[in-house]
Parts: sequence; C-alpha cells; structure tokens
Amino acid sequence: MDLSSYVFGPLVIPRTRRRTTIVIAIAIALYVGFLIARLENSDQKNGLLGLQVIPIALVALELGLLPGLLMATAALGSVAIWSVADDVHISAGEYVARGAVYFPIAIAIGWVAGRLHLTEQALENREQRLATIVESSTDALVTMDEDGLILAWNPVAEEMFGWRPDEVMDMGPMGKYHMFNRPHGMIGGMMNRPPEMPAAPPMWTIYFRVPDINEATARIKANGGSITNGPQEVPGGDWIVNAVDPQGAHFALHAKKA
Repeated sequence: MDLSSYVFGPLVIPRTRRRTTIVIAIAIALYVGFLIARLENSDQKNGLLGLQVIPIALVALELGLLPGLLMATAALGSVAIWSVADDVHISAGEYVARGAVYFPIAIAIGWVAGRLHLTEQALENREQRLATIVESSTDALVTMDEDGLILAWNPVAEEMFGWRPDEVMDMGPMGKYHMFNRPHGMIGGMMNRPPEMPAAPPMWTIYFRVPDINEATARIKANGGSITNGPQEVPGGDWIVNAVDPQGAHFALHAKKA
C-alpha cells in the first residue's frame, strides 16, 4: 500500500474530462477576474488578491491536493504580476505571508477531498464486490436493508421462485410497490412496511378475488370479521379491502375495476 495515498488520498482526484474542464475554466475565470480587478484598482492596500483563495479552494476540492497547490502557486504568481505591472514594491515577507494563506488552504482542502474520495471508492468497491457475490452465487440470495426492504436478488433466486421483477408503482408517501410476474402473469407485489404499522413483522397477505368489493365487505362484517383498511381504490382502478376473520387471521379482497 502506498502510504502517501493512504494518508493523503490521491494527489489528483480522477474526474470526468467534462467536469475537469469546467472546474479549470471556472478557476481560470476567477483567477483572471481577481487579477484584472487588482490591476485596475489604484489603492495599493486593496486586498483583492486575497480572493484568490476561492479558485484555490475550488480546484483543491474538485481535483485534489496537487492541482490545489499548483493553483496556490499561480495565485502567488498573480501577486508578482501585480507588483511588476503596477511597479509596486512587495517584500519577501509579504510573499511569505500570502503564501502562508494560499498553500495551507490548498493542502487542507485537498487532503479532505482526497480522503472523501478514498471513502467513496471504498464504498463503491464494497457494493461492487457484494453485487458480484450475489450474481455469481449458486444459492438463491435476496438482500434487504435493516427495515426489511428488498434491495436485490440474484438469478438463482429468480429461477428458484420463478419470479421476475416487473412494474414499479409509485404510491406517494407509502413508497413504491414492486410487482412480480411468473410466466402466466403477475402473481403479487412487495412494499415497505407502512409507518402506521411499526410493529408489524415482514409478512405475506393473501388476496381473494371477489366480484363486488362492497358486497364482500358487508359479508365480512356480517360474519364476525373486521375491516382494517378499505375499501380502497388502488392505482389502475381496482379496489381492495384488508380484513381479519373471527379467528384473527389476516386476509385481503381484490375486485377488478368496474
């Protein structure tokens, strides 16, 4: 392991060519703008060149420690350009003082950016390794987050259960409803546990098809069952009811739209 890369992160953060070009173009525009403003101002005590810390910080944050140091060097060069162009005497101490501002900013921001980039790379590599394991495993694997949300499954799981992911329906505040198919058509769906049911464990709900949702709801109540949700229209125009029978078993009804 390269100790310097481990401690500082990459000296140059790899970015896309487009992003790099945009960052450099903005930094140059700022650099030139601050320099021109300084040259056009007759007040020798004006601190416009102190604003060169902005392009330094931008370059260090986006492109890394080494480009940030190069930008700091260019910023210090702008002081020399101003000195020559306006015939202003600047002592060695003043150069040191400005350098003591420019270079630490480049180093500090470049170091933070490099460390963040290493962390992002580590997370990406970890996700890629996990995806490789899931895809190449000979066992059926289904990955879930801590809340029980299914994140991914591998081809073996698809073959074992015979499921294929299909449409994803956005249900607004309730999240997304993931539908699954078998060769003959859709067989079910999955969704996150609703916020109003925090204690409910992961579970399946069996739906029975009925011709009339209101008539079926009335029969449930007449025979000692209770309604926990609905009748409710779902996206697509169909209607559902969630209920509990007299023995405490949960079930649901589904009626096609009229």
